[in-house]
Amino acid sequence: MSGGTLIIAGGALTDHAAEVFQAFVQAAGGSDRRFEVLPSGSSVPDEAFAVVQGHLAELGVPAASVHLLLASWRVPGWEGGAEDPAVAALVDGCDGIWILGGDQNEIIRCLVR
Repeated sequence: MSGGTLIIAGGALTDHAAEVFQAFVQAAGGSDRRFEVLPSGSSVPDEAFAVVQGHLAELGVPAASVHLLLASWRVPGWEGGAEDPAVAALVDGCDGIWILGGDQNEIIRCLVR
């Protein structure tokens, strides 16, 4: 994956979630594309992933097309995910990456490594 559209959503999307996720799916090329979710900043990555997956499902994205990247210094066992070639391959082959909110220092820690 190279180039593309950056959508900066900010936190607490309760009022505009539908619009933001619609723009995200459109920028990725539609609901038939593949999406990855980077959880590194979240203290509740599984729960936050389920919310994102739900928003995408409302737009016709199949659950099987949305994957959680196991890359986070906050989750035991996921610490090396950012350096794992298999995780990098998932990112390289996807059409859209959603970065969960939370501790921005943890997001950067994951991306910089």
